[in-house]
Amino acid sequence: MNSKSKVHFYLGIFIFIEILFFMHVSLWKDESFTMSLVHNDYLNIINIDSMDVHPPLYYLILKAFLNITTFWSDSFFVKVIFARLFSLITTAMSLLILNKTMRKMDVCFNQSTLMILFLLMPNILLYATQIRMYSLATLFIVLEFDQLIRYYKSQKSGNLILSILFAAFAAYTHYFAAVSAGFLLVLYCFKFIMIKNFVTAKTIAKSILVFLGLFIPWLFVAISQVKRVNDDYWIKSSGWNGLLKSFFGIYNCIYGALWSSIILWICLAIIVFCSMRNLNRYFKNSILTIFCVYSLTFGFGMLVSYLTRPIFVSRYIYPVYFILIYLTVVCLMKLCSNGFFNNNLIPKLLFVGVVFLILSVNHTVTIFNQVNRYVIPSISFVNEAKEMQQNKNQTIKLSSRFSTDHLTERIVYLQYINKNVTNNDIRVGRLFGNNNQKLFKKIFYNVN
Repeated sequence: MNSKSKVHFYLGIFIFIEILFFMHVSLWKDESFTMSLVHNDYLNIINIDSMDVHPPLYYLILKAFLNITTFWSDSFFVKVIFARLFSLITTAMSLLILNKTMRKMDVCFNQSTLMILFLLMPNILLYATQIRMYSLATLFIVLEFDQLIRYYKSQKSGNLILSILFAAFAAYTHYFAAVSAGFLLVLYCFKFIMIKNFVTAKTIAKSILVFLGLFIPWLFVAISQVKRVNDDYWIKSSGWNGLLKSFFGIYNCIYGALWSSIILWICLAIIVFCSMRNLNRYFKNSILTIFCVYSLTFGFGMLVSYLTRPIFVSRYIYPVYFILIYLTVVCLMKLCSNGFFNNNLIPKLLFVGVVFLILSVNHTVTIFNQVNRYVIPSISFVNEAKEMQQNKNQTIKLSSRFSTDHLTERIVYLQYINKNVTNNDIRVGRLFGNNNQKLFKKIFYNVN
């Protein structure tokens, strides 16, 4: 085995071990919601989801994926692992597509090194394995981005059609993914205006109308969902500190320490700025575009939150963050391979040392958090599940000592084994963040 093969081998082992910490069977309440919803048939998934505040495409695709991959098992825990695997697969697809996109822009790099650096970035592995729609929304935004870059270079109509299609898929996956997809189209239209290619700009403008039109079948449901977000919704109003947490929250390095997120963001911004002279104009345009989409999506979320009520949290911007972090890692690799360390070595080593120190602390804390909050509780959950399955009673009383996350995962597990739940302390607001009685009865139908 040559040295390059050894690097790939050890890298594969490291990635596999890392992923194991995130492939647990314990769920937080939103993941429990997902597992309960996909336990229904396709039509009921759409009907029940219309009572919530998300579009239905993720749930429908996940349902189909589980039907295909877990037909051989009725085990709740098998389905949970495969549901996480679905998010992991879509994340891997996003990475592979971005690698191809970079080659289209004539940007070369060591893919193994990029992978390890990318996985060190805050929240990547976390959302890559969550049983929520963020990784699927990311895939659709990545596909749209890839097709728009191809269209910018070739102006082939097929690329534009595909970009509109992927943008529509993103819109049916998450509403803020729809916002990001729309801004991405608008910015590419603006690009053609800047180079005075008004014919192509007009074509993209028409395509934006098509994108909006494709969302019309769900539009009235979406409006009713937005109206349902009222004063007792789980996202609360906040001041300047809350605003900063919203912007930098996705860069969260040390839990509860906003300063670490801000420092990392500044360091990554410096890396991008310093590397720009070593990268071609296609890459420069792309990273500027993605940063603009990131900022515009955030600004839109904050504006709507200010005019109505808070509806935005940092994880909603994850699909664009994923691309922005990927491009930033490419910048870091280019910086390191183009004489960045030749002059003024000590300050530059200190700078890079700060970046890697923050990322190492983040990674250590993240793994510890996963073990403490999910991996260890998973053992308790599995043991308790065996007892509940062997219990001859049709209705099982759950203890009030459980946290919201642990309570909901047990309720959904009992759904899968066709048993009911009784607990006088179960409140709708505790599980959903608002008093949505109708949705509660549909999702947690086995609660008495």
